[in-house]
Amino acid sequence: MPTAQDIHPLAPLLFADTPLDGSTRDALDVSTFLHFNDREGAIRRLNSAYSDRTNESRTRLTAAATLRAWGEPVTTTEPMLGVVVEYPVESGVDYVAAYADGSARYLNYCGGAIIWDTPRIAPAIDAALIAYLNSAMAMLPHTTETGPWSPTTTVRITCLTLTGNRAFTPPGAQQVLQPFNACIGAAISLMGLLIDRSQSQKIDAR
Repeated sequence: MPTAQDIHPLAPLLFADTPLDGSTRDALDVSTFLHFNDREGAIRRLNSAYSDRTNESRTRLTAAATLRAWGEPVTTTEPMLGVVVEYPVESGVDYVAAYADGSARYLNYCGGAIIWDTPRIAPAIDAALIAYLNSAMAMLPHTTETGPWSPTTTVRITCLTLTGNRAFTPPGAQQVLQPFNACIGAAISLMGLLIDRSQSQKIDAR
């Protein structure tokens, strides 16, 4: 099992499954509502945040996770808002995440990170991101509900949904092997494009 020192500090944020508890300031102002003992106001704010499809995917997922933790219902027709592949290598883990809003993340086991929050400006990355999400959709029926994120020592695919994250860890049924490999391949393709883009930007900046 990778130790705490091996885990990238941004890794837990990829899964957007940590409920807001009002102890710190947050983008949804839940802490402000709770400071004034206005739980109903906080619930209305969270409901608005997760149901608004113009919000960032991670914001919507966090809002939904908070509501579920509070025992509030979360209803949706959207199957998935993101996917994360975790790939243990050497003394750490590589992470490749993609979200329905067009953003992406690559966290390197050595500690580096590529944060992609400018969708639609690089068609190749956008196409790879969509292909990755689509391949993960094929894995969704084979996943199982998972608790709060914890480190893994094996390859794992986690599909991020408003009703809770769902994970798949091999080995599994033989018929799952093809979509599993396709999803891993799509993650690697996106990772390569993000690295290429990052390196080209460094060259351009010289």
